[in-house]
Amino acid sequence: LQNKTMRKALPLNKIPRRLILPLLLLAAGMVLVTNGVLQLLPDGILSAYNQASAVWSSMPLIYMLLATGLCVPVLEEIIFRGLILTSLERGMPSWAALLLSAFLFGICHGHPVWAAYAAILGVVLGVLALSYRSILPGLLVHAVYNILGSFTSYLENTAFSSVLLLSGLL
Repeated sequence: LQNKTMRKALPLNKIPRRLILPLLLLAAGMVLVTNGVLQLLPDGILSAYNQASAVWSSMPLIYMLLATGLCVPVLEEIIFRGLILTSLERGMPSWAALLLSAFLFGICHGHPVWAAYAAILGVVLGVLALSYRSILPGLLVHAVYNILGSFTSYLENTAFSSVLLLSGLL
């Protein structure tokens, strides 16, 4: 950071208002794709994934949403897109910095399924950071992605799941 304040070191350009709705739709679409792909996994892998995810689903909904929708995205965007991606970009081509930071983001998520979709999400968030020279668009997508993903996961593990399945909402 070379004696810079965190505010000056991080790319924090404002999000143009016209970009907010497309970013929200991007996050929602990514959740749908992720949930769809998860359903295609073999039973053994899906079972292990569900066991690993049970920790999040077992906490009260408000805590889960605060953790996954606010705390985690803010910290991860500061670290992976704000510090790692921008630092790597100074010493290598942007595409290489993007892929390396996305790979690091993925492996830091631990479980192989989490790692796979986190790496893909890392590429999308990195493209947003590089395109807009700001972590804020990615932060919005990341937060909405996590909130929607956590909420759908929570609903799948509650009594509401059978009602939602019958209505076609889950």
